[in-house]
This record gives sequence, structure tokens and C-alpha cells, in this order.
Amino acid sequence: MIIGLGGRKRSGKSTVADYIIKTRGAKQYAFADGVRSLALSWYRHIIPDESYLRANKDKPLSDQFNEFPYSQCYLLSVPYWDNLDKNKRGVRTGRDLLKAIGDFGRDACPDIWTQILFDQLDEETEPTDLIVIDDVRMPDERARIRESGGLLVLLRRGDDEAVDGHWSENSFGTTDEYDAVFTAPDGGCAVLEEMAEHFLTEHGL
Repeated sequence: MIIGLGGRKRSGKSTVADYIIKTRGAKQYAFADGVRSLALSWYRHIIPDESYLRANKDKPLSDQFNEFPYSQCYLLSVPYWDNLDKNKRGVRTGRDLLKAIGDFGRDACPDIWTQILFDQLDEETEPTDLIVIDDVRMPDERARIRESGGLLVLLRRGDDEAVDGHWSENSFGTTDEYDAVFTAPDGGCAVLEEMAEHFLTEHGL
């Protein structure tokens, strides 16, 4: 069984995923896993460590990366490099890099990251495994989870305003595409965990 978690940045997806892993022994995967692998392969020399593409992805990358010239950007062409422009703080982050690579791959093949992840799931998991995917955004991602018999949960902050101008922050579809919608105020981890427990129990998980 797959549980897919969708929602904007800082909506509580990691909180709910961690709870499901802790209480149900679920295995965690992400559609961005393939993007991270490419980022590490192409830019290992300027990424301080893998955490800058995970828990620390909003931290500035190395000074070398902030001044990294387009001529050395390997497979990223000009439009993707332009999208990797420095943010308001004048720096580039791991999140910026992941977005640029993700867009690059998706333009070449719209469902590339979905296919890569589900190929990985076929190799590494059993039908009886509980799997949580905590970065569901795209229609093809939701459709593939549905086809597998999985469940979808949309997470919202209290205001639910986008804090990022990237298109992926506004690609979650409508609430009727999800089995549940969790809404909690900022910092409402305990509330989200209660919602997650109720959802899991309701679905016999």
C-alpha cells in the first residue's frame, strides 16, 4: 500500500511521513529521489554533503556554487540555469538546484521521475509493504499512486498561501482528488499526528 502526501512547502508532509514510519514501520520514498541522484552525480564537487538536498535543502550551497558559471553547468541548458537564479538572499540552495534538474528532466519526458521511482519500488519493495511518498505534486504522480491502489492525502497550512513562486507549488489539483485533507496551524505537529492516526486507523493500517 502506498500513501502519497501532497502539499506546499512547510505544510507538514515530513511530520506526517515521520509519524507513519515511526508508528507503522513504513518505508519512505520520494519522487525527488531520482532528481537528487542526478544532482549528486553532476555536482558532487560543489554540494557540501547530501543533506543539502534533503533536510538542509533551504540552506545556501557553497560559495563556489553561488558563482558557478553557466559554461560548467553540464546538461542544464540556459532556461534551466536561469531558473536557478539566486534567491532573495543572494544565494542558491539545494532546493533551487533540485527544481532546475526536475524541470529539465520533466520537459524531456513528462513522467520521467514517476517512472524512475516506480521502477525502484518494483525492485525494492513487496506488495505487503507500507510505503509513504512525501512529495506528491504532479497529476501523473497522483494517477500512478491511484493505479497502484494507494491513498492520497493533501496537507495544508492554516493560511495555505504559496511561499514559493515555482509552478510546482500550485499543481496539487482539487481536494476531491484526495482521500483526506489535513489542515493544521503552523507548528501544529501534534494536530497533524492525530489526524494521521485517525486516517490510518480508518483505513485499517
